[in-house]
Amino acid sequence: VELPIIETAATLPDLPDVPDVALDAVADEAESTADGTEEDIIEIVSNLPEQTTEEASNWQENVSLAGAASVTASAGIDAWSKIYGIHKDSGSSTSVNNASVGEAQATASINANVEDSLILRPHTPNWAYVSWQISNAQKQVLQNSGCQLILRLYDVNDIDLSYQSPPLVEQYECDKTAHDRFIAIPASDRNYIAELGYITNGDRWSKIASSAIVRVFSNPYIPGEETADESETNVEDRVSFTPRTSESADAAWQISDANKQALEQSGCQLALRLYDVTGLDLSYQIPQYIQQNEFDPATENCLVAIPASDRDYIAEIGYATDSEHWVSIARSELVRVFSHPYREDVDHADLLDANNAHIESSITLKTRTAKWAYVSWYVSDTEKQVLQNSNISQLAIRLYDVTDLDLSYQNPQFVQQYECEELSHDRFVAIPASDRDYIVEIGYVTDHERWVSITRSTTVRVFSRPYPDFWFVADAELIIHGATEPDATVNIAGHAIKLKPDGTFHLRIPFSDSLIDYLMTATSADGQQTSTIHKKFSQNPPEA
Repeated sequence: VELPIIETAATLPDLPDVPDVALDAVADEAESTADGTEEDIIEIVSNLPEQTTEEASNWQENVSLAGAASVTASAGIDAWSKIYGIHKDSGSSTSVNNASVGEAQATASINANVEDSLILRPHTPNWAYVSWQISNAQKQVLQNSGCQLILRLYDVNDIDLSYQSPPLVEQYECDKTAHDRFIAIPASDRNYIAELGYITNGDRWSKIASSAIVRVFSNPYIPGEETADESETNVEDRVSFTPRTSESADAAWQISDANKQALEQSGCQLALRLYDVTGLDLSYQIPQYIQQNEFDPATENCLVAIPASDRDYIAEIGYATDSEHWVSIARSELVRVFSHPYREDVDHADLLDANNAHIESSITLKTRTAKWAYVSWYVSDTEKQVLQNSNISQLAIRLYDVTDLDLSYQNPQFVQQYECEELSHDRFVAIPASDRDYIVEIGYVTDHERWVSITRSTTVRVFSRPYPDFWFVADAELIIHGATEPDATVNIAGHAIKLKPDGTFHLRIPFSDSLIDYLMTATSADGQQTSTIHKKFSQNPPEA
């Protein structure tokens, strides 16, 4: 099987002189085997005759070139010739690109100000080719740092890079003048990315460029092998999820020929998974797994039972490997399953009140920057009644660090506590350290100093760089200071505000709405005197 053409002729520098004995060894290897490995390369190099000091020096400079060539030669000498820019004509003979040195220099001049880029291309299930370009600015930074240029390979199979860190597979030290190399692939039928960068003196990884995600198949696709009819019949992987009632929904899916083949070769069982994503931001939070139904590979639809209505769900088609690792093929759009279907002849206000009566308490943690996060919560009417019956008036938000903890048997590490006014339903919290996992809880402290949690958020990773590209965040808070007689009562928007012993109060809430309209009332202890202040706060909505 021929390797794909490596289209890097425009960026290849003048090739150095390689000893004839090295090229003879490569050619012999191409004729004798079609399965080259790293051991084969070492054997070829070790069996070469001794050379003079000058020849040995030149040979050391080109060992990596000969090594890569041996790997490539394992699939045929034609691929070796393609690396050198030699292509087949219509006949059996080959011709060398005789571009002049002047043309090459002109091309180099044009590419002098290239952008940092990295390309990862699978060649076989065991090898991949990586090529890169580094801008003059980055070359200067690298030279000034005195650090070693490094190429890293990451396994990103079933990894969401927006909030998960991929496992490092291997790293290779590269010459600063190099621009490509072959790398070993540890396992096929998985997704990989490559990164180029260097490690600073403080052991911090500084990335220069990264590749796109690439799938390395055990049976690589070879262009031209499928017919035009086959190309037209191939479908994209997709799954749809449509609620039928408050207790059931229809799921239908299509699977591409490539994934059907992968599923068949794996010997695994096709399955549909249902996830509850109510109140979750899937850009950085993991959906809550609910249930799984297994099907014959020929099945394309089914009826799914809904465990609870008035919640958000997604469906995912895929399969679990022998090691219980879930491989996702396609995911549906987020769908809301309502307890009462929409009808025009009902009183919508009454319906809304009825639905709200059954909503459970919830709390959500969302990162804003590496230094602060946004917390919002809802306390159900049932919980409010319990709090009122227990004379609990002060709620609090607790922030916990849960990095590397299994909450099924380990306790989270308490970080900070914030008192909440009855009026508020959200606030900002400070993040002490980035690149760590956090959760928040809303609850209260009993008279015996025991913490009682009402509800807890899902785990959220706070990254030191929250967005991959250029970003800009500006949040605002509304702070209200007030004072009255120490024995008076103060209400803001119908909610009682706790006064300090000197009669002052302080209210701090996120300014997340376009309009905040507060009617504030103070009443004397005997109830005979009342003073009212009406304040409106408005802001323009953020630009899209």
